[in-house]
Amino acid sequence: MSQGPTHHATAVPHAGPTVSGPPPFLLVRVQSRLHNATVDAAGLHLPYVRQSEFGRYRNTMHWTVNTLVADHAYGRFNERADGSFKGRVVILADPRELPTPAGLGQVDTWYRMDATSGDDGGLDRGLHVGRHAVVVAPEDEPVPDGVRVVRYAGGIEARDAAVHAVLREQGITPEVAGMWGWAGSDPTQWAKDTIAAHYPDGASRIHIGAHDASLDNRIEEGIRIEDMVGRFRTERLHTGPGGVELPMLDTIRARIEAQRTVLQTVLDSLSAEEVVRTGQFYTEHRDALDRLAREADRIAREWEAKLDAPAPATPLAFTAPPADLQAKLPPLPPGTVAAPAAGTRPFGLPVPSPFGGLRALRQLPPPVPQAPPGVALPSARNPAIDPAIPPGTAAPRPVDMDELLIALDQAGQGTTSEVADRYMALLAGKPLDATKPRAEAIHAAVHEAVLMAKHHDARRLAAPPAERNAAAPVQTASPSHDAPTP
Repeated sequence: MSQGPTHHATAVPHAGPTVSGPPPFLLVRVQSRLHNATVDAAGLHLPYVRQSEFGRYRNTMHWTVNTLVADHAYGRFNERADGSFKGRVVILADPRELPTPAGLGQVDTWYRMDATSGDDGGLDRGLHVGRHAVVVAPEDEPVPDGVRVVRYAGGIEARDAAVHAVLREQGITPEVAGMWGWAGSDPTQWAKDTIAAHYPDGASRIHIGAHDASLDNRIEEGIRIEDMVGRFRTERLHTGPGGVELPMLDTIRARIEAQRTVLQTVLDSLSAEEVVRTGQFYTEHRDALDRLAREADRIAREWEAKLDAPAPATPLAFTAPPADLQAKLPPLPPGTVAAPAAGTRPFGLPVPSPFGGLRALRQLPPPVPQAPPGVALPSARNPAIDPAIPPGTAAPRPVDMDELLIALDQAGQGTTSEVADRYMALLAGKPLDATKPRAEAIHAAVHEAVLMAKHHDARRLAAPPAERNAAAPVQTASPSHDAPTP
C-alpha cells in the first residue's frame, strides 16, 4: 500500500540566478537513479553517465514540460518491457534557472550540456538545473544535501502522485503526454508562443519540432562515420540507398564534410557564454573528424598497395597430363627457356578507382618463352574427342604462347576446358560453332597445348634457378604425333 509524499528540505547554496514568482512552466525528467548528482553554488548538477559509443556523440539532456514522459515505441522510461519499475527518480526544474534550450517541445525539450575537461583526459558533461530543483525519489535513493527532496513509497502510481503534487504546488496543472505533445494541444504553436514570451533573443537558435530533425540529432549520427571507418578496413564499398554500391572512402569523406558543417553551424549559433559552457564538446568532435579523415586516407593507401601488388610468383594450377603423354613431352629448344629480361604486356585500360581517379590494372608477367619459328609443338590426337580433320579443312596453326598466356589470364587460370575455349575463340576469331569441323580441330590442338604449357611451366618454375635457364636439346616430333603445319 502506497503512502503520500513526504517533504524534506536542507540548506540551499546561495548562488546562481535569482528567480521570483511562479515559474512559467516546470521541466520534468525521469531517470532510473540520480547517478551521483551533486549540489554546488549553482544548485543541483546532474551528471551525464551514458558510457556507450552513442553516448559520446550525444550532448543533450531531455525533459518534458508539465507532464511525465510516456512510454512509446521509441523508448521506455517508466516501465521496462517486462513490466518492472524503471523510472524511480524524477527531477523537476524551473526553466529560468537553466540555459536557453536547444529545442523546445511539450514532450521533448532539450538542453546542451556543460562540457569541461576531466581528470582522465575526456570530457565531464552534465547540466546545472538550479537551486530550486526538486527531486522525487523513493526512500532508498540517496539524494545529496542541499536539494529539496520529495519521498514516496510504492510504485509508479505513488511516484506520479508525488510529481503531480509538486506541479500543483507551483500553480501548474499536470498535462497528459501524447506522442508529440499534450493531449488536445497544438505543440508547435505553444513552442512559438513560449519562445516569444521567454526567449526572444534566442528565437533563431531554438529548434521547434522533433529532435530527429534537429542539428543535435545530426551530430549524434556522427557515430556512423566512426563505424564506417572501422568497416573500411575490410570493405572497400558501401551499400547506399537502393542497393547502390559506392566507394567507401568517398562516402566517408562526404559524411565528414557534412558533420564539419553541422558542428560549425552549432558553434556559430552559440553565444559567448554558451561557447564557454558547452563549446568544448563541439570543438573536440571537430578535431576527432580530422583524425577519422586521416585514418580513412591511411586505410585507402593500404587498399591501393594491396591492389597494385604484383601477383605472387607461384606455379600455375594445373592438372597433370596422363603418364603416357608426359613421356612424350619434348623440352624446349636451346636458348628459349629464359624469360625476356625486360618488358611486360599491359593488359586492359585504366579503370575508375574505388578511391577516386583512375588506376591502371596490374600488368601481366613476362610472356612464357615460345619455340622459335618452324619448331612445331606435337599434338596427341585422341580419336574420341579429336576426329581426323576432313579433307579441305584448314589445320589449326601452331600454338602461340603469348596468346595462350592471354587465354590463361582471361580464364583466370581455370580448368583446361575453360582455357581451351578461350584460346580457340582467340585463334578462330569467330563464335565456337561457326565452323564446327575447324573448331573441333582447334579445340583438340589447344586442349593438348594447354596441358603441355601448364605442365612445362610447372616443371620450369619448380626447377632450381640454374636449371631453369639451362639449354635443352632439340627433339623432333615422334611419328606417333600429328605435327600441325602453319
